[in-house]
Amino acid sequence: MPTSISQLVGKKLTDEDIVYLSNMCTDNKTKTIGNFVPLNYDDVYAIFQLANH
Repeated sequence: MPTSISQLVGKKLTDEDIVYLSNMCTDNKTKTIGNFVPLNYDDVYAIFQLANH
């Protein structure tokens, strides 16, 4: 089971990739995801940054 994005896709993501994924998750910064702790664009971006090693 992969524990980082690089283990999942086989390479580190660029900042452009992380911005793209964050925008896709939040519908271009218009929605939050999750119910218990809603995550906005900045939260999603930070999680992707931390997982990208």
